[in-house]
This record gives sequence, C-alpha cells and structure tokens, in this order.
Amino acid sequence: RDYHLRAVGGNCDYEGNLPKELVFLLGDYHRVYLSHGDLLNVRRDNRNLVRMAKQNGCDIAMYGHTHVPEVTEEEGVTVINPGSPVRPRGGSHPSYAVMEIEDGTGKLAVLQKELP
Repeated sequence: RDYHLRAVGGNCDYEGNLPKELVFLLGDYHRVYLSHGDLLNVRRDNRNLVRMAKQNGCDIAMYGHTHVPEVTEEEGVTVINPGSPVRPRGGSHPSYAVMEIEDGTGKLAVLQKELP
C-alpha cells in the first residue's frame, strides 16, 4: 500500500514551517480540508471548520486541537479528529486515524486506531 502523511502546525508548534491549513485530494473522489483547529474554535463546535471545508470545496474536514477522537457527518461534510497518540484528552485512549478509499467506488473508510 501507498500511504501519504499530511501535517499542519498547531498552537504549540513553535518551530518548523508547517502551514496552518491544507487542502488536498484523497484519491479521485474526495477533497480534504486539514486544520489544527485552534484558530477555528473547535473546542466550542465544528461550525467554522465545516464552513471552511465547504468554502474550499471539500467533503472531508480534519482537525486535532481537542485531542478527542471523533468521526461525524455535519452538513454533508465528514468531520474527523484522529485524537492523539501521545496526549489523549476527554477520557480517550491514545489514537490515530487512517483513511482508506475503495478503488473504483470512492467509498471512504475511517479507521480509528487505539495504540496498545
């Protein structure tokens, strides 16, 4: 399998040149809006995140600021927070997410993985 890693900078990433947001294609079917989320007030709700995804023509929005894993559907946008492998919050376990698409169908599978 061919895996691709994408990253954006967060509120505690003081070094490095990571962008604050990123838009990329996932296969031939999905467009992803990626943001750490701190500048979009995701602690309150996902409204701004979903709005930015839609403005960028994305059907998937990913963020991580809260460190709480989540996969929901809001206004036609799949919202994903992979959680955190090292600093989980909200009673969650260390986790990450893998997105896979079925060849030929575009069906998206989001696999929430807990670390041992």
